[in-house]
Amino acid sequence: SSDVCSSDLREIDRCGDEPRVHTMGLYFVAFGAALLSVLVITPIVRNLARRLNIVAVPEDRTVHEKTTPTLGGLAIYLSMMIGIGVYMLAAHHHFSSDLVGVMGGATIIFVFGAVDDVRGLSPFAKLFGQVLAAGVLVIMGVQIQNIHIPGAAVISLSPELSVIVSLIWVVAFINIINLIDGLDGLAAGITCIASGAMFYYATQTGVGGTYVEAAFISIVMAGSTLGFLRYNFNPASIFMGDRSEERRV
Repeated sequence: SSDVCSSDLREIDRCGDEPRVHTMGLYFVAFGAALLSVLVITPIVRNLARRLNIVAVPEDRTVHEKTTPTLGGLAIYLSMMIGIGVYMLAAHHHFSSDLVGVMGGATIIFVFGAVDDVRGLSPFAKLFGQVLAAGVLVIMGVQIQNIHIPGAAVISLSPELSVIVSLIWVVAFINIINLIDGLDGLAAGITCIASGAMFYYATQTGVGGTYVEAAFISIVMAGSTLGFLRYNFNPASIFMGDRSEERRV
């Protein structure tokens, strides 16, 4: 049945007697869906943030010179979910534990970030949300199990160490993206480039359904962040949000 067919990009599989090739076209349909949806959704979110007074006010420590709406992460989140949904419908792809983990973790991060934008959260509360999101990923099977060192052997991690390394890695990169989100377009631009690189890596080196999911999630994220840059380049008309140092009017 189609439920057990492999979805590898370069691989011809057989479901019964019929060969099937997973084409690049489906990936770029998802990319286009994410790109177009974020272009449409971001102005709506920007207006909503203005109406709700969810804005960043210029201060001595900030580089922007005018009051700017935040909550841009909502537009990225929604467009990413739309892109994933379009891919799954077009490719007849079914939910896996890995995909549920990624979507669940993204939802937790979005919720905590949005609450921080609207009401403000303590550093401990934000860290709790980050660990919770990373924990969902790990529980659903998204873990670092091997570390590839160029020119050396592959290091295989024990199940216990894999959990610890995965949690630290995810929480660290959440905060890295937060920390670089200080200049217009920087965080979205780096995320877009990194997602494109991950997409290329997954499609060129991977075999099996896990790499397919890594590929389409990466290309969807690339589309979402690329479209968001339309409004986030200097001078930005909206920020991603989740900036505890910003003051709301």
